[in-house]
Amino acid sequence: MASDPTRWWQPAVECSPEQALTLERAAGQQQRFADIDALAARLLAAGFAGRPVATVVPGRGRHTPDTAKVTALTREEEVFCVNAFGVQEQQRLGAWYLPQKLSVKAGAVNLPYLLRERPGHALTLAADETARLTAVEDWDTVLLWALLVPLFETLLQPIRLRAAGEIFPRTEQQRFWTLIEERYRLLGIDESALEAFRFGGGWHQLDRAGQQQARLRLLDTLAAADLVQLAARHRIQRLQGLMAGFAKKARTGTALARRVLTKELQPVVSAYFGGDWLAVLDYLQAPPHPDEEIITALPEPRLYVGMATQTAGMAAEAGIAEDEVHAMLAAFLGGGSSLSPVEERAAALRGWWAGFDQAHAGQSRGMPSLWGLVDQDLMSLNRTEQGYTPQLYRQRLPADVLERVGRLWETVTLARYPGSIVSNPRPHQTMAEALGPAAEFWHGVGLTAWFVCEGPYSRTTLDRVDRYYSRPLAALRAAGCPVDTPSSANCKPPNNSWGRRRRSRTARTVRSRPRTGR
Repeated sequence: MASDPTRWWQPAVECSPEQALTLERAAGQQQRFADIDALAARLLAAGFAGRPVATVVPGRGRHTPDTAKVTALTREEEVFCVNAFGVQEQQRLGAWYLPQKLSVKAGAVNLPYLLRERPGHALTLAADETARLTAVEDWDTVLLWALLVPLFETLLQPIRLRAAGEIFPRTEQQRFWTLIEERYRLLGIDESALEAFRFGGGWHQLDRAGQQQARLRLLDTLAAADLVQLAARHRIQRLQGLMAGFAKKARTGTALARRVLTKELQPVVSAYFGGDWLAVLDYLQAPPHPDEEIITALPEPRLYVGMATQTAGMAAEAGIAEDEVHAMLAAFLGGGSSLSPVEERAAALRGWWAGFDQAHAGQSRGMPSLWGLVDQDLMSLNRTEQGYTPQLYRQRLPADVLERVGRLWETVTLARYPGSIVSNPRPHQTMAEALGPAAEFWHGVGLTAWFVCEGPYSRTTLDRVDRYYSRPLAALRAAGCPVDTPSSANCKPPNNSWGRRRRSRTARTVRSRPRTGR
């Protein structure tokens, strides 16, 4: 882009942070960052004074993500952050680049606190405080990712580099320390605090206590600096990268946001402009590209369900044969039928339930149990317990039901790789999961009744069924499909000699066995 005298930022790209801030102030642009710079400075002060800035709560289990919370905020600051860094707020302004999966090194912002409170283990503890998120949903995450972690990591890089040890060649180490010293000089930090850290400064000659004291001296030096000015200089350095990226892509006019906002520049826009590309252009005094589109909301998803039942009306309205409408729907849906995928699976579930109900209704004394009719337990393939028949559904359900279940649930997407479709080794189990608590409860009750009568044991008695299946019963109530609980008098074993002989057995429960089944 040719030099434009009306654009104040063009000479600011290559100058020092102090000079760039002067140009920014003269252009009347510095005030827009006053709150952000003040927030960053106060959190720096809290950290250097020995207060924790954030916490990471590990998720329980493989599928529960960690959570990261910024805890050192005042009430007013928290309200400001909700508006400035909220995911929905930023996406409303066009920041759809926010990552879906993210590892936030929250330990970086707690390192000053750990160095003062746990100096012997500070670096190890800080390394452990990494939040691994499967979805970026909270403003705390955006605040850490975009603003705080880059700021703290820049200032504490000497400590982190020394902790890594001399794993790099001498020439690489010299280059790293030259860059760190230059960065400290540009940020206005007293470079004497680096004396023990810099290459050739005698770090390896210090004992453990001496190294801890050197780290604390560095923290004290940072705490004594003008933190608002330090935060502003760090900010303008990051904005200089944004200016350079914009200028590189805008040689013949304003570039599109998607061409400018690389992975490195996206957190800069989220940190200082709330994810608003139009605010970036206002700052850079550039008009939007004529083809620029700012998506403020995702379109509401539309499910194409029930169209097959409307074909007669659509055909009459269009004046064409109904068969042609069915053919067009099949082509639109990408299958061999005008039924939508939802309709097709709903019909398969109804067919499966009819077969399931018929199998239970036909049970009588002397017949094998129906344990195995519902594919619920992944470990049951290796089970040899009395009364269990692996994959019993293949024997007791109609052939057309088996075919539809195998065809419609033969593939799945993986939660960790949603862009891939893989073969499903257990289509009947996946189908049963769609029926959820209904299949669990009614199949369990049917098996309980059979095992109470036929033995050799039952996991519960009939008068305790409502307690044993309390979880699926609660789920059915929540879904608007409550099950009436019969009175205990109606749930007792038969009052005859056979019932009396079996009563001691039916009272026993097998707590060590999986819940699936009878």
